[in-house]
Amino acid sequence: MENLRRNVEIEALHGTITMKLSSLGESTPYAADANEPDPRYLGYGARAPEMRRVISGFKTDFSMLGTEQKVELAERLIGSGYGEQKSVALALLEQVPEYFSPERFDLLEKLIRGLHGWSKIDSFTKFFLKQILDAHEDKFIELPGRVDELVSGAACVAFES
Repeated sequence: MENLRRNVEIEALHGTITMKLSSLGESTPYAADANEPDPRYLGYGARAPEMRRVISGFKTDFSMLGTEQKVELAERLIGSGYGEQKSVALALLEQVPEYFSPERFDLLEKLIRGLHGWSKIDSFTKFFLKQILDAHEDKFIELPGRVDELVSGAACVAFES
């Protein structure tokens, strides 16, 4: 019963986020994918200042979610295909880097594969991935350079077996 209630809460919050982002897109004069050349990228047309306001507006809702709920909501947001929803997902995931222990790197890889567009990859590697690498540095074999250098460009690490 608890899982059902949690699922309904997550679905309702996802719906609210989607409606908010969609309405922003309807009122913007910008092309939805103006800055993202990747053909897989879907967007509503919301600009960065609007996105910051949206994410800030949901801070209370997000603070009431447990770690697993944040990850579940982030999975749904990334799975939508919309860049703005992915930005919200990254803001959520940045709150729970400790969740992504080496045992959960398969989920992390799944989430990464759902990110398209330079801005999402850039946000992911600069903030979220850096937190994970710092937290679990002992589980990685560094390739040429330090972790900081790897994160600032394209992240390239190998797992120790």
